Amino acid sequence: MPEYIECMAEPNRSTAESAWRDYGEVVVVDTREEAVEISDRYAPEHLEVQCDDRLHKYFPDEKFDLGIE
Repeated sequence: MPEYIECMAEPNRSTAESAWRDYGEVVVVDTREEAVEISDRYAPEHLEVQCDDRLHKYFPDEKFDLGIE
């Protein structure tokens, strides 16, 4: 990520640098079940899932715990 952040113009670069430094994380998992478990545990407001085509078809139907009551 740092190499992508360096290419940004200000003020976005400074904001992204501090956000990545303080909160940024990449989580790599082996199964979709593990991805769902971690996502539910973190309960992120914004989540980006990158996966190969074999796994992608499972996520639209997956029931994530969104924390909405």
